[in-house]
Amino acid sequence: MDQNNQIKPHEGLSDIPAHTAFGDSTSEAYCPKFDSISIAADHAEGYQPGGYHPVSLGDTFRNGRYRVLKKLGYGSFSTVWLARDNCQECDVALKILRADASTDSKEVKVMRQLLAGENTVLGSKQPIHPGRSHLVQLKETFTISGPNGAHLCLILELMGPTLTDMVSRDPRYRFPREDGSGWRYCYPIPASKEICRQLLCALDYIHKQGFTHGGG
Repeated sequence: MDQNNQIKPHEGLSDIPAHTAFGDSTSEAYCPKFDSISIAADHAEGYQPGGYHPVSLGDTFRNGRYRVLKKLGYGSFSTVWLARDNCQECDVALKILRADASTDSKEVKVMRQLLAGENTVLGSKQPIHPGRSHLVQLKETFTISGPNGAHLCLILELMGPTLTDMVSRDPRYRFPREDGSGWRYCYPIPASKEICRQLLCALDYIHKQGFTHGGG
């Protein structure tokens, strides 16, 4: 588990009677023993043959080039880690696919085709479509072997926080509710317009390269 996301005991529990500290929710003095965490964790059942690759903080990949610093998240087909590129001296995102998703993954093919799309004019370095610059950059791929099989790994450009995290943590985007009941969070209109512009620009480029995203 990511050390930054471990359950943290409340301070001062020694001053709370045992029946209130350990779960008597009917007591007015009830205080839960542990703080809740908002980041979901992948299920242990996924770490079996064909599943996720077990990773610990400090693990290295690609002959020591990439060192794992922190877990960023997970999905149905992969886990994603913050890693340090010791050669380029920068942080990257390390995406490790499940073994059963590594043998027939179309993700790398699609990303490479999008990033290698028609992006120059007569040898000029100026991009034809500005939306291409808003796509996450795939730096390299490689395969590792582990107890659960062979896993395709992607080294990706490290992205920033989610829009939700940004708007909820930055006091510039916090405004008091009219009824005084608390705060509401929203981006200023100029920032919202710029976010929408970049999203639509990238989406237009993806569509013009012949790709769409949807269930199947």
